[in-house]
Amino acid sequence: MGSIQKKNGKPEIPNLPTVKLDTTLINLYRLAGPPHVKESRLGMVFGLVNSGIELTSFCPRNTKFLYQDSPFITIPRDKLTKHNRQLHKALTIRYLNLIPQRDAFISGKTPTIMFHRGQTPSQKAHDKRQAEETFSVLDSTQKPEVIFGRGPSDLPSLVKDHDIQHLTYKMVADGLASLFSSTENPGLILHDPETHYRLNTKAALATSGLPTPATQVLELDPPCPPCSPAECCPHCAASHQASIKTSQLPVISRECTGPRGEWQTIQRERVLEAIKARDMPFVVKTQQTFGGAGTWVITTEEEKEKLSRDLSSEERSLIDRLLVQVTPQNAHLKPAAMLISEFVANPVNDYGITFVVTSDHDEERHSKDEGKAKAIFLAVSEQIIDPSSRAWLGSTIDYSHQEYLREKFEELIGQTAEWIIQTSSGAKYGGYFGPVGIDVLESKVVNSAEDANGEDKEETSRFDIVDLNVRPSGSLALPLLRGHFTSRGLNLASSLAIRVRGGREGFLQRWKKEFEEGRMLVLSWYEDYGDDDDQEDDNEEDHDLTKTDEEVGEGRREVVWSYGDVVVGAEDRTELMGLLDRVRACSEEVTF
Repeated sequence: MGSIQKKNGKPEIPNLPTVKLDTTLINLYRLAGPPHVKESRLGMVFGLVNSGIELTSFCPRNTKFLYQDSPFITIPRDKLTKHNRQLHKALTIRYLNLIPQRDAFISGKTPTIMFHRGQTPSQKAHDKRQAEETFSVLDSTQKPEVIFGRGPSDLPSLVKDHDIQHLTYKMVADGLASLFSSTENPGLILHDPETHYRLNTKAALATSGLPTPATQVLELDPPCPPCSPAECCPHCAASHQASIKTSQLPVISRECTGPRGEWQTIQRERVLEAIKARDMPFVVKTQQTFGGAGTWVITTEEEKEKLSRDLSSEERSLIDRLLVQVTPQNAHLKPAAMLISEFVANPVNDYGITFVVTSDHDEERHSKDEGKAKAIFLAVSEQIIDPSSRAWLGSTIDYSHQEYLREKFEELIGQTAEWIIQTSSGAKYGGYFGPVGIDVLESKVVNSAEDANGEDKEETSRFDIVDLNVRPSGSLALPLLRGHFTSRGLNLASSLAIRVRGGREGFLQRWKKEFEEGRMLVLSWYEDYGDDDDQEDDNEEDHDLTKTDEEVGEGRREVVWSYGDVVVGAEDRTELMGLLDRVRACSEEVTF
């Protein structure tokens, strides 16, 4: 464990080295983008959205572009609400602070837009201070220009006030999508939200023609409920009004006596029958997930029966939860499709590959004879997956193996980039360009046939793309930190999300030696005082809005918990695993 040096009886804060990234997101976008983007002032919107719970009154629940994260899938409906303070706090910290900080850390010197968790002066100041402390270690030429807003509805004014010419984003917020269709700023949003959403669906990958496990896609038929809750029956009308009052997800009541209930039953039974008829092993996925959520690996009858019970349970039914959110406005996006795919047996490696797709306008880069030129390789890392929940915990990278891995996956990267370019080419304002991450399972295929000399042929590798993220991935910082670590003789690095007792200062002191040596750094951090004072309060009259942090005495309050994303480096795998084990021993890993 890191030592804590003391001076005058007090622990010393580590003297943190300056972090210089090999390159930044803004440089990659300019390298990959069409001519009108290369010299423009490009802003990046960082912040996740949620389809199960309202993050703040200015970051409402997405109702058109549905995403299925772990809470959406696993938390009972009556507890999936902003009134569940513990869940709501964890989600807002993660989605509005930690992940946006992590992405902004590598964005470079460019406008990066984040959204506040609360709206009082002390809450806003806390958000800003947490981000500023994280970015303080970056080289001055690479520090992001952080811009805070209340939510997507603030984007028009933020764009105007900060002279932003174009915007890119990580996930599609409903409010951001409406800005894309606005006639006031044509071409402001670089990527068509509907095209971007479709590119990230599991069905898109399943039908792409790319090497991926054979998959059965179960779509709705008919594609959306036959009528509105008010038009259906008294049960549906009452349930809809109750969901508004309680902030719970809407539901088509099992007591429904109208066409909505009949439609829901038919759709649910279609999925359950398909699962029942499937021979094991197999994998079930929802349409639009992230962080490893929404994936069930079924290898036994017990697992199949449990999944069927969970999918059909009135309180937990994921199918019902998805179906009720399908509307005429989003039915064409097929957000409630379910997928049943082949199980990849005995994979020998689980890789996370990051690269950049270049614009289809770049004729010089896009040679007809060289598809690989349509992608810029960044790195290949190994995935750290929670064995029980299948949630993504982090990644590990070996910098000394990157040239070998680049050649190994060059063809697969080229194929994926070509598919993304072709699939998005018809989008308004042009196709997708920018960061992409793919998760690939490698398995060995043994051909028992003999060659001409009567000897067994060697086994060959089979690569299956099991996930495709057409956006900045969670492991994107690792390739950009290569020079930082290898210049210190550290050939391996790993990232992980943690929760620890106490504040940032205490964590830095605990690992003072590792931080000062540059073998440990913080990508994002957020301190939680353990009470409800830092939660959004829509009734702002209860607060003195004229007081600053110092005036309300926030500096004297004790930090109970801290959440963070941390990267550690090491000379070899043994040392890396040992360091990771020591960090985990004094923290908790976060899986969403």
